[in-house]
Amino acid sequence: MADQPINPQTPDRNGAPNNITPPRTGEDVKNIPQELDKKQVVPSPGTGLNPDPKKPDDEGVSRTLFFNKYLKYKKKYIELKNQTGGSLTETQIDEIRSTVRHITLPKDTLLYRVQSTRRGNEVIPRNDPDTRKIGIYFSNTIHIPIGMNLEYNKEGNLLIYKTTEDIKLYIGKYSFRLLEPTIFFKNIKDYELYTNAEQFNKLSLEEIRSIVDKNPVDKKYWNHIDHAAFPIHNIFLENTDKWGKLNIAEIFLNNNDKLEFVSSKIYNVEESYKLILDELKKL
Repeated sequence: MADQPINPQTPDRNGAPNNITPPRTGEDVKNIPQELDKKQVVPSPGTGLNPDPKKPDDEGVSRTLFFNKYLKYKKKYIELKNQTGGSLTETQIDEIRSTVRHITLPKDTLLYRVQSTRRGNEVIPRNDPDTRKIGIYFSNTIHIPIGMNLEYNKEGNLLIYKTTEDIKLYIGKYSFRLLEPTIFFKNIKDYELYTNAEQFNKLSLEEIRSIVDKNPVDKKYWNHIDHAAFPIHNIFLENTDKWGKLNIAEIFLNNNDKLEFVSSKIYNVEESYKLILDELKKL
């Protein structure tokens, strides 16, 4: 009998189609999961992966072998994708987010803020050009707000508000980038570069902007507390070690719906400087 031509769709003796061959390139691998997904392999209630227990077990075994090849090639596809700088995996996203710590700001905590006397006593969320987040800056003491009068060299209205509920705060002004990693990092290499200060500082301004110059999306990640923020004025910059004893912190809230107004008072520049100097002498 003459040899019969091989049909690429005919299963081999192991039950797998002859047209399934080991992938050699990224392009080969990319197509395999989509092709195999169309087979709709369903786990079997029987001994194999046979979705119909009434059919012979040998079909279940055949499906088992086919499904094992599917898993094998899909794993290779994922590994190759990651090696060539593919997007972040779910595991990587979870690991990046887990590096961010948070605290709870208790109900009835007093918060302080200075703003223009023209704005009155109402606090309204506004766009922050530095982070591109929308919200309101406060502090846990009067020092930073009064210090802002010195930084801008003009009077301001000191507002005191009280929290009406517990509020979750993420530690670090820029922690939102780690909480929304798919926006700021194309792949794990971008993240590793961003978190390596020595390497990151060597980048050009254009390269830095390609990573950080993006809009955050999910406001639930925007509340933050940062202990490394001081007004730009010599009385603070030359005494950071002393001010650090007070645990001074900048606090950013994405909304005003958990706040209650307490009081306000206007301070001019001279009064502001005297208040801060008196506080410094206590340290």
